[in-house]
Amino acid sequence: MSMFMYARCIFLAINCGSNKVRLGTLSESSELLTLVNTSSSTQPLILIADDDRTLQMMLKVAMEQEGFAVVQSGDGEQCLQDYHRLQPDMVLIDAMMPGIDGFECCQKIRQMDTSSQVPILMITVLDTPEFVDRAFQCGASDYITKPISWAVLSHRVQNLLERSQSARQAEITTASLSHYQAWKKEQRQLRQNRQNPNSTDRLLTTLQSLCQFVESDRTLLYQIDSKQWLEASAQATESSLPGLSHLPNNWIAAIQSQFPNPLMVGNRLHSGLEGACQKLQESLTAPSMWMHPVVKDSELKAVLLVCFSDAEHHLLALEIESIQDTADHLAYALPSLCLVT
Repeated sequence: MSMFMYARCIFLAINCGSNKVRLGTLSESSELLTLVNTSSSTQPLILIADDDRTLQMMLKVAMEQEGFAVVQSGDGEQCLQDYHRLQPDMVLIDAMMPGIDGFECCQKIRQMDTSSQVPILMITVLDTPEFVDRAFQCGASDYITKPISWAVLSHRVQNLLERSQSARQAEITTASLSHYQAWKKEQRQLRQNRQNPNSTDRLLTTLQSLCQFVESDRTLLYQIDSKQWLEASAQATESSLPGLSHLPNNWIAAIQSQFPNPLMVGNRLHSGLEGACQKLQESLTAPSMWMHPVVKDSELKAVLLVCFSDAEHHLLALEIESIQDTADHLAYALPSLCLVT
């Protein structure tokens, strides 16, 4: 899995259910940092590993009162299995357990590919320099001694989770910016290439590049005046789509009613537009679809359609920006388009 794909998975996980805002055109790389929304409405999951059932239950109650979801493991082996299966946001682990103790368990967790940013808080009766060194060498993020101060535990858990989220967000931002900038470089090279006289081929390549960047199933361009279609997937391009040439134009009216704003079609379709866009959505086999107006001289000239196979597809802000950027380029390129008859 690429760094961008890994970062994207993290982003979608922590942003499930969060609201996203529409963003304007960006001109500087530094401004891209504002495109990552980190608000989250999901409960962090904490894995508690302790062979002392009484302390385990006390920790569970304390963490649930703080608003966290909790999973309990009775020993180190079960902890490793639960960690691999559930990928928790944090681990509270007792240092001294039979079999695989907390030190070895912590070390094995750190050896897992996805564990680098997951905080591990070690619980122990020891507070000697030798123990502290060993705990951090094994990969512990912090430690707390018994008997546990519940106020101290609460502060340390909150602090570790905030630091972990900040580290993850930095990773997401770096990977997303790198991927976006690579795509922008590819677009500049494509638009500067004047060697190919066939402008249709250049537009198809632009659609294909967008499709690959946002990981859509297909990307289409519908030209209103000529009623011509261009289509691209990640693997192929098509100059015309005869099966879609006789669709009614009421979906165009739906776009015009929202002009100049883009329209997301799917479970979040704007009220009153379901009938206008339903047949188009069914024809394209697109459970969710982003439709962006292509505007020339303040007039709607074409529609850019980005289709996804999952009804709950979430677009990153950088991906929304790339769709808007492509629509702006298409508006500029349309006058030179070689139409297919």
